[in-house]
Amino acid sequence: MNRKKMTFLLAFIILLIVSAISAVFINYRKMMTRGEAQLAKLSEDVSISIGTVHHTATRDGVTEWQVDAKSAEYIPGKQEVLFKDLNAVFFVDNDRKVTLFADQGILKKDTNDIEVSGNVLVIDDMFQLKTSRLVYEHQSRIMITSTRVEVKSASWNLEADSMRLDLNTRKTRFEGKVKGIFSERFSL
Repeated sequence: MNRKKMTFLLAFIILLIVSAISAVFINYRKMMTRGEAQLAKLSEDVSISIGTVHHTATRDGVTEWQVDAKSAEYIPGKQEVLFKDLNAVFFVDNDRKVTLFADQGILKKDTNDIEVSGNVLVIDDMFQLKTSRLVYEHQSRIMITSTRVEVKSASWNLEADSMRLDLNTRKTRFEGKVKGIFSERFSL
């Protein structure tokens, strides 16, 4: 191969390499700009978004409840955490736990109150409760629902328009249209 052809071939290869590097650099800059715009849009609404989360609430060194969820989003302007597919465990006594399942929930960071909705199921060693929406007030440790509630145990079934359950005293108040079925095994 003569010298002119060799010089032309090397110049052509160098031009191809510079073109390829330029194309990669330009595409990279476009992707970064697009990603920064998406990140800026996300940060306006959601400060933190994570999958699989575990949160524990304690008072005076005693664990009062724990939440596990498939995902969580923290909204800083509202001081709220939005949970999806959550499971909460409330520790009532030394050996007694109340477990709650729901499709979604909101934790209010300033009060530690939780509002859950969607296929709400509460399970205790003595009963099982189903409703569509439930609020847990952390300070008073009370669960409240103003939607239709169904509660079942081994010896009774109750349905009501609303309910208030005090985890400290284990007292429950049903209101609205209340109907129940009690078996012979029922005792107070």
